Amino acid sequence: MEKRIGRGTITAECRSDGSSVASDLFANYPCRLHLTSRPNNELKTKVNDYNNNENDESKTTSKALTCYVLGYGGGLISGDTISLHINVKTNASLVVTSQSTSKAFKAIPGRDATLVKTVGNVGKGGLLFLVPQPMQCFGGSKLEQETHIVLDGGRESANIDHDHDEDDIGIESDQDP
Repeated sequence: MEKRIGRGTITAECRSDGSSVASDLFANYPCRLHLTSRPNNELKTKVNDYNNNENDESKTTSKALTCYVLGYGGGLISGDTISLHINVKTNASLVVTSQSTSKAFKAIPGRDATLVKTVGNVGKGGLLFLVPQPMQCFGGSKLEQETHIVLDGGRESANIDHDHDEDDIGIESDQDP
């Protein structure tokens, strides 16, 4: 049985009306990407204005693009790899989630672990909400997950809502501490 390596790539860019669109989209088996963008799909966030007044909080609204990461069949088997590359350009907003939990089945002796890798780049003023459903691991399964996000343009924080060891999550910013 040969390895299945699914790759997914999405780039979100901001249009002049503030809405985000996909300028690049690619996926191959066993990974699928499904986009939605509804007129009322707005994200409202509080942003501290550190340049002018530290106590000033203002609300910003952006029209986000939503990307669902889907799989084929019942789940992933030993040796399967899902590699997702996310690029959020300046001022764009992207929500990446999944429709439901994905499954990692019992490991097959002599085969590599199942790997799910996410690499992201967020440009200045960009918003990335990475909120996948958890993986459901069957007894005897072997699963490795990696998440690496690069924050460009002086972004000041990132929240990762995963139950990972700290060594598995990489966050970089081009802004000095």
